[in-house]
Amino acid sequence: PMTSTGYVRRACRNATRKDRHYRDRYFRKMKLTPEVYRMLKACGRGGNTHANRYMASRIFENVYSFDFVSSYPAQILLSKFPMTKFENYGEVESLSELVEMSDTWALLFTIALHNVSCKETTPMPYISKSKCDVVGNAVYDNGRVLEADTLVMTLTDIDLKIIMEEYDFDKDNIAISDVYRSKYDYL
Repeated sequence: PMTSTGYVRRACRNATRKDRHYRDRYFRKMKLTPEVYRMLKACGRGGNTHANRYMASRIFENVYSFDFVSSYPAQILLSKFPMTKFENYGEVESLSELVEMSDTWALLFTIALHNVSCKETTPMPYISKSKCDVVGNAVYDNGRVLEADTLVMTLTDIDLKIIMEEYDFDKDNIAISDVYRSKYDYL
């Protein structure tokens, strides 16, 4: 393995291969449809390497930093994950309905937001220009959206919670489509 996480993944893979019924009980039951797979690819993100927009272009001396070696094992034990097949939910009437569902369901959906603006208290904007379709005018900070007339993007419930904390937008004028859900549970 190239990383510490690689050792954990290898051990998990070897353990599940020993269980002859694992593939039928879990893996095949949760198999992604082509549409869900496409949506998950569309909303996938890498690590957050964006600079603090209020601190960029400054030189700091005697700076200390650290990085987690691997929080993978802790997350596997402490966090809940989608544990059922993603199923099409149908119509969602409002943003509040979507937020309420996110307490027990992992969600995947497409959303159109209007009059989007990043809050001044947000040093590293979350929405990446490359992960959304922008309609109308927009203002960017090194590839991240600061303002936009309209954004259309595929999100998870986790993305939505972060966006709601970091951005203002017209909450009464949104369009939600292609909603899929999977029950949250421990691995």
